[in-house]
Amino acid sequence: MFTPRNLDGRNLYDKIDFMRDYELTLILSPVTSEAEVNDTTQELISFLQEEGGILYDQTFLGKKPLLAPVKHQTEGYLGLVRFGLHPEKLSSLEKKCKEKGQILRFMMLSRPPKRVEKSEKMILAKSSQSKQETLLTQQREPATQTPLEENREKKVDLQDIEEKLKEIFKE
Repeated sequence: MFTPRNLDGRNLYDKIDFMRDYELTLILSPVTSEAEVNDTTQELISFLQEEGGILYDQTFLGKKPLLAPVKHQTEGYLGLVRFGLHPEKLSSLEKKCKEKGQILRFMMLSRPPKRVEKSEKMILAKSSQSKQETLLTQQREPATQTPLEENREKKVDLQDIEEKLKEIFKE
């Protein structure tokens, strides 16, 4: 396998951080207050940022009933955090979540990068191609009127048309 290298021989991938997108779903204990829940989530977010992560979105749905009991609890605070992080630092985040007593359960999912649909690619390609073509034609041709535009500018009276028709039919 080919690995790109710098002039000094070091691996180029050592410098580049390949972040991946993740989604962390949390179920927090209903025994704690909302202020403690916010503090816990802010701790996790600040830990993410200290590790070099990027926070994309956070959503908290409040206290919700659970379908099945989790650690003898039938309710829990639900939260969702979307972020980007280097894969090697993911294990430290998992340890942090396990250490927190208020977190009943968590699930971390790797989110695939957004794909552009084939139809969207075609539309984007066509629109950029048509823009390029119009730019090229504008550069090549000076602003002149086409025959259609000239005809539109000339207005013909009905009397002129009738006279022409009479001449044509008389012949």
